[in-house]
Amino acid sequence: MSVSEFNEWQAFDLLSPIGGFRQDVNAGRIAQAIAIYSGYCTQAPPLTDCMLQYEIRGAEPDPEAAEKFQQVKAGFHAARIAAQKRAAERRRLEAEAAKRDRVLRLEAKRGNNRKARNQAGGRR
Repeated sequence: MSVSEFNEWQAFDLLSPIGGFRQDVNAGRIAQAIAIYSGYCTQAPPLTDCMLQYEIRGAEPDPEAAEKFQQVKAGFHAARIAAQKRAAERRRLEAEAAKRDRVLRLEAKRGNNRKARNQAGGRR
């Protein structure tokens, strides 16, 4: 690669980053979108809070950052639990509806219940 081509790539990298930083920004945007749509954030967290922060080894962790991390982590955990509860409730309702349909079809098949025959769609 020539020096001029290398300079062009450097200029391009300034306009549209290549590699790690761009991936960090994209991952931060995804994390920001998840935080927004989880319903537990009143406003969008700053993009820099959603991106990986590389620090020098041996540095003391910032207590505010650790607290913010715990809050975000608790929000994601609560969103996951709520989604699991909604899915369990949906499965329970679907199972009840399927059971009702089976009973109606069975009663219609036996001919015991005129209402069941009409609801099942089969008239005799």
